[in-house]
Amino acid sequence: MRYNTYLGILVVSAVTAFWLTPLAGWLAFRVGAIDIPNERKVHRGVMPRLGGLAVYLAFLLSLLAVPFLQNSIATEFRRFAQLMVPLFLGSLV
Repeated sequence: MRYNTYLGILVVSAVTAFWLTPLAGWLAFRVGAIDIPNERKVHRGVMPRLGGLAVYLAFLLSLLAVPFLQNSIATEFRRFAQLMVPLFLGSLV
């Protein structure tokens, strides 16, 4: 049961990141968060710079889904929920 939960969290996070990455790319072009190539860069075209936002949101959404599960992992997560607030705030920075 425990490994199914871990696998489920991994799948939710990966699928969420997969769907949010194009959205983050679109947003990067919209707000101008792009990297222009020059002689020091490896890439040849303009690259969006908000990919980390998609990964962070996927991480956050997958962890926020854990307390809604009904197993021992969710029980422990709820038991230490007050410790999660500094984790989320620190990761936001």
